[in-house]
Formats: sequence, C-alpha cells, structure tokens
Amino acid sequence: MQDYEDATAFLGHWGRFQQQVFFLICISLLTNGLGTFFIVFVADTPAHHCLIPDVNLTVDWYRAVIPIEVVDGKQELSRCSRYRLDVVRNLSAQGFLPGRDVNLTDLEQESCVDGWSYSKDIYQSTLVSEFDLVCSEQWKKPFTSTVLFLGVLTGSFVSGTISDRFGRKPVLFVTMGVQAIFTLAAIFSPSWVVFVILFFLNGLGQVSNYVSAFVLGSEILTGKVRVLFSLGITLSFAVGYMCLPLFAYFLRDWTSLMLALSLPGFLYLPLWWFIPESPRWLLSQGRADEAEAILRKAAKKNKVEAPQTIFDGVYSKYLPQIVLGTLCFLAVFASIFLPESFGQPLPQTIQQMQKRERTKTRKHSNLSDTMQDYEDATAFLGHWGRFQQQVFFLICVSILTNGLGGLLIVFVADTPAHHCLIPDVNLTVDWYRAVIPIEVVDGKQELSRCSRYRLDVVRNLSAQGFLPGRDVNLTDLEQESCADGWSYSKDIYQSTLISEFDLVCSEQWKKPFTSTVLFLGVLTGSFVSGTISDRFGRKPVFFMTMGVQAIFTLVTVFSPSWVVFVILFFFGGLGHISNYVSAFVLGSEILTGKVRVLLSLGISLSYAVGYMFLPLFAYFLRDWTSLMLVLSLPGFLYLPLWWFIPESPRWLLSQGRADEAEAILRKAAKKNKVEAPQIIFDGVHSDEAPSQEHYNVFTLVRNAGLRNITVILSLLWFTMSTGYAGLSLNTSQLHTDPYISCFISAAVEVPAYISSWLALQYLPRRLAVICIMVLGGTSLYGILLVPQGLSGLSMTLEMVGKFGFSAFSSLMYVYTAELYPTALRNTATGTCSAVSRVGSCISPFILELSVYSKYLPQIVLGTLGFLAAFVTIFLPESFGHPLPQAIHQMLKRERIKCPCMKKKANSKAAVVIESRL
Repeated sequence: MQDYEDATAFLGHWGRFQQQVFFLICISLLTNGLGTFFIVFVADTPAHHCLIPDVNLTVDWYRAVIPIEVVDGKQELSRCSRYRLDVVRNLSAQGFLPGRDVNLTDLEQESCVDGWSYSKDIYQSTLVSEFDLVCSEQWKKPFTSTVLFLGVLTGSFVSGTISDRFGRKPVLFVTMGVQAIFTLAAIFSPSWVVFVILFFLNGLGQVSNYVSAFVLGSEILTGKVRVLFSLGITLSFAVGYMCLPLFAYFLRDWTSLMLALSLPGFLYLPLWWFIPESPRWLLSQGRADEAEAILRKAAKKNKVEAPQTIFDGVYSKYLPQIVLGTLCFLAVFASIFLPESFGQPLPQTIQQMQKRERTKTRKHSNLSDTMQDYEDATAFLGHWGRFQQQVFFLICVSILTNGLGGLLIVFVADTPAHHCLIPDVNLTVDWYRAVIPIEVVDGKQELSRCSRYRLDVVRNLSAQGFLPGRDVNLTDLEQESCADGWSYSKDIYQSTLISEFDLVCSEQWKKPFTSTVLFLGVLTGSFVSGTISDRFGRKPVFFMTMGVQAIFTLVTVFSPSWVVFVILFFFGGLGHISNYVSAFVLGSEILTGKVRVLLSLGISLSYAVGYMFLPLFAYFLRDWTSLMLVLSLPGFLYLPLWWFIPESPRWLLSQGRADEAEAILRKAAKKNKVEAPQIIFDGVHSDEAPSQEHYNVFTLVRNAGLRNITVILSLLWFTMSTGYAGLSLNTSQLHTDPYISCFISAAVEVPAYISSWLALQYLPRRLAVICIMVLGGTSLYGILLVPQGLSGLSMTLEMVGKFGFSAFSSLMYVYTAELYPTALRNTATGTCSAVSRVGSCISPFILELSVYSKYLPQIVLGTLGFLAAFVTIFLPESFGHPLPQAIHQMLKRERIKCPCMKKKANSKAAVVIESRL
C-alpha cells in the first residue's frame, strides 16, 4: 500500500493509538471463543433411560423394567425402550421374580411413552433433556449445530458485502450485538423449533464478527504489527475458548450458561467510542476528510506531529467510480497504467514526473540503513569488551530464577499416595486393615483413594467378632466417601498443595486448574509487559517483573485457602515469562554482532541450569511452603543489579532521548577503555513505511485470476472449517470428563497459533500451509494404526490434528488478506468464510459416520487435509510482498522451475520486495 502507508508513516507502527486498537479488538473477540462452541455443553446428551411412572412395582421389578444392552462392549440400561409396563405390573402383582420366574428376554418391549429420566451427574439440564432430543428425535441434536453454521454461512456472505458498502466498524458492532441478543433470546425458547430459529439468527453474528474485526485491525495496523495482530486475535479466541469449560463447570444448567455467555457482548458495545473506522476504507469511499480526522487524532495520541496535508491525491482518481458505482470496469483497469495528476501542479520537467517513482525505489532500503546507522555509530565500542561482558553475565545470571520457578508446580502440586482417613474408633487390627477397599488401577492392586466401607457397619461387625474375608464378604459391604478427610503418604513429600487443601477426589480438578491459572497469568503478563516495555523502557519492566515474580512466590506461602493461593499464583505468573522476554530483548538491543546470538544460548543455558537445580532444592525441602520460600529469595537478591544493568540505548533513541543513550555509551566506552567520538549519533533515521496503491472491484468471478484464487481458497477454507469444527465438537468423546477434554482441545490452540505466527514471520505461506496440513492429515491417519488399548496415543494424535487445523485457520486469515486488494478484502474473506461454514454445517454429520466405522471421521478429515496441501501449490506466494491495493497488483503464481534448467537471457528481473509483512 505504497501511497497510503507513505502518507501515514509519521504515525509509526506501535504508538498509543495502535496499541489501543490492537488490544480493544483482541479483547472484543473473547466472546467468540466463549460462544462459538458452547453447543458442546448446551447440547450434550446426558445418560438417560425411560421414565418409570409411579406405579405399584416391587423393588426387583422396578430395577428390571429397563432392559440391559451391550454398547461398545459394556452393559448399560437401554436408552430408548422398556418392558411393557402393563405386563410388568401384572407379573409384579402375581409375585413373580424377574430372572428367576420370568425370562426377561421373552417380554415384549415398548418405547418411552412416559418420557425419559436424565442423569444429573454432569449437567443439571441441557437442550437435549429440555426438549427430549433422544431416540427417534436424536437427529435434532446434530441438526441444531448445522443450523448454527448455516446462520454463520449466511452471515459471512451478507456481512462481507455490507462491510464493503457501509464500513468495517458498523458491521463489527452490529454482528457483536446480534450475537449477544439472540444468545440471550434463545434462553426463553418455548420449543426446539423456536430455539433453532433463534440459534440461526445468532449464527449470523458469529464468524462475521471475527472476520470484521480481523479486516478492521489489519487495515488500521501496519508492518509487522499486522502479523502480530493475527496472533493476538487468535490467542484471544483461544483464551475465551479455554474459559468456556470453566463457565460450564460452575453453570451446569444450559439456560444459566447461555445467559452468562451473552453478557460480555453487551459489555463490549461501549467500545464503539474507542475503536475507529478503517481510514483505508474511508479513502476507498472518497471520504478523505474523515480518514484524515481519524489519523490526526491518532497522531495526537502517539504524540507526533501530523503533516499539514496527509493525503495529497491518494486514491482520488478512483473516487468517481467508487461513488457512482460505475460499470465501466475496463476503463478502470486501463487507468491504472496512468500516473495520478489530480491535486498536483502541472509538471515543468521530466524529473518532476519521475519524482514519485524515484521515491518508491528508495523505500525498501531505509530500514536496513537505519540499523546500519546505529551499528556504525556504536562500532567504536567493539563487541566483547568489559561492558558487554558485564551485561551478558548479569542478564544470564538473573534468568536462573526463571529456571527455578518456572516449573516448581511439578513438586508443589504433586499428588501423594492417599486414602480415606480412619478416625480413632474401636476396631480390631484386621478390620482396621480391611476398612479401605482394594481397587485395581493400571493392572495393580492398591487402596481406594476416594472411598471406604461404611464405618458404622464395620464398627458393628468388628464389635460382634466377625473377621473380614472369612465371616464377611467385603464386596457385599456398602461404601461411603471420605467424610473424615484423607491420610497422605509422607514417603516422598512432607506436604504439598494437594495435601494442604485436599485437592483430591471430587476436588481433583483444582490441581490442573492451578497450573492453568499460572499460565493465564503468564499469558496476561506477556501482553501487558510488552506494551509497558515499549512505553516505559526495557530495564524497568525487567526488574518490575523480577520483583513481581519474587514477591508473589513468597506471599503464596501464607495462603489461607486454595482460592487465595490461585489468585496470588496468577499474579506470580505475570512475572514469569515477562521477565524472561524482557531480559532477552534488553540484552539483544545492547549487545551487537555475534555476541547477540551468543546471548540467546547463554539465556537458554541459564534457564536450564536453574531448572536442573530445582529437583535438588525439592529433594532437601520436602515441604511445599519451605520450597516456595527458598525459591523466592534469589529474586530479591538480584534486585540490586538495577545499578549495574543499563537501559537499552536503542530504545532510548526510539523515544528521542539521544542524550541519555549517549551517556550510557560513553560510560561503556570508559569501561572498555576506548575513546568515544565527540558526536555519537548524527542523522539516524527510521523511515521504513512501505507503500501501495488502491483499487476497488465488484466481483470475484468475472476476473480469471480472481476466480482461480477464490475457488482454491474456498476449498482451503472449507477444509479448515470442517476439520476445526469437527475436531472441536468431538472433544466430549475424547475423555470421560468433558471439561478436561474440552480444556485440552482449547489449550492445544495456543501453541498452534504461536507456531503459525512463527511460520508467518519466517516461512513462505505455501510452504507453511502445506507442512501444517500434511502434519494434521498424517496424525489423523495415524490413529488407524494405534492399538485399541492405547487410547492416550489416539487422543494425542487427534490433538496433533487439532493443532494442525488450528494453526491452519490462523494462517488462512493472513494468507487470504494478503492475496486480495483492500476494497475487496473483506468481501473476499467473508465469501471464503461463508463457504467454509458449509464445512461447519456438515461436520456434525461427519462425526456421525463413526456409526459405520469408528475411524471414518478421521479418515475424511485427514483426506481433506492432504487435499488442501495439494491445491495450495496452485496459489501465489505472498510472503515478503506488500498488501495489494488494486487488482493489477495481485500476485501471480510462480511456476515451479527445475534448478538444472538454464534461465533464458531475456527473462524479466524479479520485482524488488519493498517490505516484509
């Protein structure tokens, strides 16, 4: 976007304005993560069987009235039938016993005419139990998900066109409101039909909101921040997704869950006054004055001065076509080969005509010139003097605390062997040893961890002189939970967080949740510290996060309850990786040349050494409070390093504080015993704004190049949505606890998005997509080879597949945006998203294919993954190219050439890459 990004280069890339847009849009997408897959819980099917009305039946017949069926090798009560109640009532009245006097298999069965009885072990109610979507009505459950994705399909088509017509910002907030309003309205549905209608309307706002937010942020942000933005919104979605099982755990009723998930959408609507419209879109509509007003406010926020005239003729040659909607497409296409003259004085010389072209050819080298200016200006210091050695070793030493504290949860929250506590009651030695049942776990016999035989019964049997196992069959005794607490083994630990707060049995979910809270703190700290570091400096954030890590590690020792511990642990997490990253950035900006590469090795080794010392500390400190107390002390010992580690001179220069930067470098020269020049920084510049032109088009199918790209991208988006939705909806089948399985499915997206971000930074787009889809398809095919007993391996492979499709989704948003011009970008992205929703619609039914073959869904999704990898070859490569503004600037697919073939003499030179996205 040559003219636009040249004109707005004065704003910079990461000022207060860009930070506000970045974080507000990312925060607004938390609701998408919360709301996209709540159907997993809302429409889950509880265990159920036919309801038995209040009739006069004996206990034996009441237990036998539901037939026993074998499902997946296990016996369970029939879900859809019962023995004829009138026959059973007569047999019960005549005193016959089931199984002895009557062969149950000879009895006639009937359907559940009186309804169903649903288990409340996991849910208080779901959509399935509310409207009896079971047995003959069970098709309505996958159809409900399909209707949602049909709404998403419709919304994707409509919102893209409306966004290009009326603006990015109105569509973003309208779809946000639609999503919130119809989620709330669906709660009051009197029937399943009404719920499905409202659910369809809710789907209109789901991905439409996501796409609008992505396009709006991509058009406002520039440079590498645009790529970072793709990571930010996908991580926001993942964080919202990770919070979904937490909401569902505490809100077991489907109406309460949907009510809670609808509220954030209403809370975000006031962001209307803080998120601006896209200046690029305003320019494409001929509203240059409004675009300039937004950019002048942005300049004021960023504390920079805007030029008197920001847009001098930019886009103006196309304003008549855009405003009037002219159909003269050929004339518009031909006009792109002419220079712009509107608003420009008449050229007097040939040199004035060529001025703009000369400016364009110089732009791509300015960034490297800036870096070279700094490196040249500080070359007098050398690379490895006393100053650099001091910075190197002090930063590396400070990272030891990260290695010590990063994984202390492994020891602090380990679960000791335990069983029910037996209070001081009058029991014989034999009964005292037998009161805890024996269970077989992983082929080994061990004491039950969560139950005991009823203590009052055991006490009576002991008092009467009966012996366990000889006079009394223990398997006939009734069991009870550990009402008096637990007894924990001290063979390994004196105490842990688990034994301190009894995080076992029904409370065992709190153990993994504790780790989750820590990493949520790390995630939050990473975002916040980065912004603060760019605003206030590397050194203050480095020491602030070191202090936060030490203080909250110490304070958690005195936690009176698990809730307080988790809250403090979250704040401790704010300093963990933030401290590590701040140290790395600070050292990288101070050190130069090969020493900078050596620093990454030094920091990594320091972390590893600290990690190696962690088990040593834990071996001698078997009490969790003592261990955390000792591990918090090094952080306080390192705080005096403030007077020995300097601020980054590069950062000071970026803030216009050249005098302070020179002062640091002069002290460094004195330490290195070299003489500093009289003037160190003279004329360092940082003009690195890429540039591009603008075009508007009305169709994706009339132009052959557009048509080919759109068809291929539609297939890729279809594959992405089918795989992502299918694997996400299948999470409840991966583990007996749907909360754990859903959390694993959500958490695997975080490394997937980070991996996709790294791929976007360093790999060609086609190579990244092909590799990630081959990985996803191979892992899903690999499930076919896993033996039946290795369910953990199957789950791991399926999560690798989810990793692939999640990373694929992140890549596709950026890749699609890079291939289309600005005025078409939202329409094209919305269209591809709409096609992808067809995949979402059929994904519930793809899962139903497991009825015919257990692994058929994985085969289908894996095949789609390989197909996507193959067709990606036919797309253009966009890595290293500026965003296209007009159709003629769209990239063409380069042919794959054999290295041994000689290049023709008259072949054209490659286009110079002006900027890297």
